[in-house]
Amino acid sequence: MRVGYNKHACHESAHMLTAAMSTTEETWTEENEVEDQQKPFDILKLSFGLIGSFGVLGNSIVFGVMLKSKKMRRSIPNVFIINQSFIDGLASLILLVLPLTGQPKMPGGLAGEILCRLWQSQWLLWGLFMTSTYNLVILTFERFLGVVYPLRHRHVVTLRGAVIAATLVWPVGLVYSLYQVTTAVVTPEGHCQRLSNWPSEVFNRDFGIVNTFIEFLIPLAIMIACYTRMAVALQARVNPTSDEPARMVRA
Repeated sequence: MRVGYNKHACHESAHMLTAAMSTTEETWTEENEVEDQQKPFDILKLSFGLIGSFGVLGNSIVFGVMLKSKKMRRSIPNVFIINQSFIDGLASLILLVLPLTGQPKMPGGLAGEILCRLWQSQWLLWGLFMTSTYNLVILTFERFLGVVYPLRHRHVVTLRGAVIAATLVWPVGLVYSLYQVTTAVVTPEGHCQRLSNWPSEVFNRDFGIVNTFIEFLIPLAIMIACYTRMAVALQARVNPTSDEPARMVRA
């Protein structure tokens, strides 16, 4: 009788030990899964932090040096460089702060909608990226005119016109990026989801294709074309081998 009791007790102890080990293993596995999920996010935050810090520091130095000199402020290319440093510095600051806010639960009502659409949607960040891109395009085109068509550049491009152009890229970039605001939604659980509220899947797909051209491919093509022509013109000045490049430079 005692032997049977001891066997039963041993079985119960083994079962309890197995259950405890299984629970411990499950807990350890869940903790590892959480850590594995947090590692990429921590690396991302660190990367954004480094990029944002260097961006704020570098662009602040450029912006301060340019503004300090009246002569540099009155240079047409420097108008766009000052604008570029301010845009990129502000974007770097947002890139530095945005990961620190994480994905908090949105407050109820209008406050949650505003916080989601204006901040968590990353509208301002992407609007600044767009502004930065087209400020670079205008700067490139201004340099293209100055190098390839210097006489025409002298009569057409003015400091006032440069200031107006540098100012206009701000509303263009921020207004264009308002799709980040309109497609952000607050879920019933109180979380903000970006790029979720599209009229249809077809519209989402087509807009993505058009957006790739507007934000990336078209500006890249313009800048490549301008710098290629500038390289040809500068080479013609150094070593004019035909009348055509010389005429292009004198135009």
